[in-house]
Amino acid sequence: LYRGAKPVMWSPVEKTALAEAEVEYEDVVSTQIDVAFEIVEAPNAPGIQAFIDAGEKVYAVIWTTTPWTIPVNQALAYGPNVSYDVVPFNGARYLIARDLQAATMKRWGFDPTADGPQDILQYRGEALAGAVARHPMHHLGGFFARPRRFLPGEFVTTDAGTGLVHMAPDHGEDDFLLCKAHGIDPVFAVDGAGMYRADWLWLGGQGSVINKKFVASDGPIC
Repeated sequence: LYRGAKPVMWSPVEKTALAEAEVEYEDVVSTQIDVAFEIVEAPNAPGIQAFIDAGEKVYAVIWTTTPWTIPVNQALAYGPNVSYDVVPFNGARYLIARDLQAATMKRWGFDPTADGPQDILQYRGEALAGAVARHPMHHLGGFFARPRRFLPGEFVTTDAGTGLVHMAPDHGEDDFLLCKAHGIDPVFAVDGAGMYRADWLWLGGQGSVINKKFVASDGPIC
């Protein structure tokens, strides 16, 4: 026997855990966002590290349809066998899975095939081992200032998104298991009423986690 914690389905109305049979699903239109995490260290990707050392900005881009989980992000997951490109765009460089590069940049209103050849670095995912990024809200300090490690995730695919997945162990089962395997624990930022704790530095005490102040219009958020 052991005592631990894991994400479960929860009713903020009844304030109780729910079984799968108790949940009824409804189709909804989710807000999708791209979020750029600045890479601050990439010891196994010398090209990326060289850009960082030269003072250039290199970002790992994630895509999510649950933007309200970003305030508890703790890591980024990559596919060890996925091919990634570092693509210049708008004065910075962005790490995106090669198979999803065109679709991702199209969301940003940029067509790399129509805009001429680009200076692109190419890597296999395994080169991201040991890399570290920082949360977009790192300036708030505390939890948000902690390094965000890149972790290998076998569940990372190139079916949709950017080929990189943000990890919020408080909210997702895959996130929880991968982070637990690497010593990263949930922070229990959400209370029984489905709100971020009042003392949480970002969106704390501002209503439900599915919050209009955070759920932005579709499009890139850097």
